[in-house]
Amino acid sequence: MTLQVATMKALRPTRVVLVDDHAVVLLGVKALVDDSPDFRVVGEFCDGTSALRGISELQPDLVLLDLRLGSELAPETCRSILRECPEAKVVILTGFMEAPLLHACLHEGAAGVLLKSSEQVDLLDGMRRVMRGELALDPQLSQQDNGTCHSVRVESQGVLVAELRASEYRVLRLLAQGFSTAQIQNDLNLSANTVRSYIQAVLEKLDAHTRVQAVVKARALNIL
Repeated sequence: MTLQVATMKALRPTRVVLVDDHAVVLLGVKALVDDSPDFRVVGEFCDGTSALRGISELQPDLVLLDLRLGSELAPETCRSILRECPEAKVVILTGFMEAPLLHACLHEGAAGVLLKSSEQVDLLDGMRRVMRGELALDPQLSQQDNGTCHSVRVESQGVLVAELRASEYRVLRLLAQGFSTAQIQNDLNLSANTVRSYIQAVLEKLDAHTRVQAVVKARALNIL
């Protein structure tokens, strides 16, 4: 992302796409989002297939994705969304706690998990934190899951090798795309020192000496 593009994005409302198979939820979330001057809903979809087509065309900044879309599962849809629109942030909206699915969504690159029952101010705050490059996890989920949704488990043949924080995992995904420190800093809206510390943590946790080696190991462990 160039400086000019980043500046243009900063001057306009965050473009949001909603994906939920409940019409009432779509109406309520759209009203909330459109009522905030820093967000604008540009698309609404009730299933993953139509959402992927729309997201590919619209290239939104943020996607609010229902944890369950009928028989479709959010982790697979999240992965497909980020493949079609790599610069988008995906936030999972859920009405209940399903730890395995939520972990899988974070593993696939989701930037946050928020409850549909959240207070309006908390939902908007979570969306803003995600757009600042932070992980947004509903406080109620943290309490229920003891914070384990903050990390991505790295396993080899069923044995835990390391546990990457979600922020570290997002940096690892960008490294795999060939991003430099400056590009990661710009993409996630983080300081250079923060990015370097995340990269160093990734290298240490994956027992890698270089960024390339870390990416190769991550792919061998099937986390990329």
